[in-house]
Amino acid sequence: MNDASGRPYDVVVVGAGMTGSVTAGRAAELGCRVLQLDTAEDSTAGGNTTLSGGGLHLARSRFDADPEILRDKILTRSILGRIELIDVVAKTAGQTLGWILEQGVELAPAAPGDIECMLAPIRDLGDVHAWRDAGPQRALRVLQQRFREHGGEIMPATRAVEFARGPSGEIAGVITEDGRRLAANAVMLADGGFQANPELRRRFISPNADRMFLRGAPNSVGDGLLMAESAGAKLLNTEWFYGHILHRDVFENDKLWPWPGLDELLPRGAILVDAHGARLADEGRLPTVIVNAIGRSEDPRGATVIMDEEMWEASAGEWVWGHRAPNPELVERGARLIRADTLEDLAAQAGIDADGLTSTLYFYDTAVANDKASNLPIPRSGTARPLRPPYIALPAVAGISHTMGGAMIDDQMHVLDHDERPIPGLYAAGPGTAGATVGYYGGFSEATTLGMSAAQTIAEERRR
Repeated sequence: MNDASGRPYDVVVVGAGMTGSVTAGRAAELGCRVLQLDTAEDSTAGGNTTLSGGGLHLARSRFDADPEILRDKILTRSILGRIELIDVVAKTAGQTLGWILEQGVELAPAAPGDIECMLAPIRDLGDVHAWRDAGPQRALRVLQQRFREHGGEIMPATRAVEFARGPSGEIAGVITEDGRRLAANAVMLADGGFQANPELRRRFISPNADRMFLRGAPNSVGDGLLMAESAGAKLLNTEWFYGHILHRDVFENDKLWPWPGLDELLPRGAILVDAHGARLADEGRLPTVIVNAIGRSEDPRGATVIMDEEMWEASAGEWVWGHRAPNPELVERGARLIRADTLEDLAAQAGIDADGLTSTLYFYDTAVANDKASNLPIPRSGTARPLRPPYIALPAVAGISHTMGGAMIDDQMHVLDHDERPIPGLYAAGPGTAGATVGYYGGFSEATTLGMSAAQTIAEERRR
């Protein structure tokens, strides 16, 4: 299938979330013939975008701040950072924000906390169903309408599963699940990752990663990753994902996601243990590191947050970036709060090995009391003090929002092969790729800036 003129499209964009919609819209504006695909019936409703908070920030700074400041802030939150892509994000951010606003996307006049730019209207982060007609979905509607005005076409309810090939084996579009051949000179993969595919989670993250709770889009099953792999793409950082620690009752209680997250209690001095009573991670590290430790553990559903009553009460009533803190939100939403005066009783109620928990707390409390927390087998950084009865336990599970690794890309969004050379005609960005960093530093930062960069590369190479 070609475009209305009978020619191949300049590019087929696979995915209609924020990455795909920015890429498609900007490429069409620059004169490309663009076809955008999405697996959802409603192309504004199927991906990660609708479940997001809607923040447009880079490490809490505006997109149009000084690029050097943005670069430095990203680096402070970076895990396995790729400098060449971090530079693209920082340098492209100001232009990207200006372009988004030019399309007619609206920002909230007053955003919560220290984030200045939020898509309007601000969604209720405590209600997983509150995304409908909130800022992220409205932004997609605006971007996709403008895309159509520039001659772009959107094909919903369409799943691309392999590349169409030309006479010499070159990429020549995509083939859909129902066998249609959509001809194009290039393909842009922006399908949102593989978090909704238990088999791929087991393959790439850990053997038990299918036991995590899906805190993300059910349509993101990794088609783009598998297509890139079939084309010889080098895969990088596929074991990493973005997510939060959720209360384990979330499997039976829909009110316990996407927020509140139990990782918000760890900076208060709480610790994280497995079913054997052993600590799982340094609780003072970045939330991304901690939730990944749970996701790759023996049982991603077997973690427990342990704190004491004083810590719990000290966290009461605080609002955290657009949603209430776990105390009292968890209790009000029906989550179990396990209390006990002894570690043995706490362990029995929480299903934790009592000897293991008692031993862990003895050595932990002793080390912290003597300012030796850095000498623990798993060091403890950040705020820490000995835990004292009465104790509180919160059963936990790793909640995976989206993956953060996949096809390796260069600073122009070309997909690279195993020799790190561009695969002709293949571009990618978003959660299905190895992006600027696997650390979280801001909402739609990579989706929008790298999508913008991809569009401009595609348009420039079309002109050449």
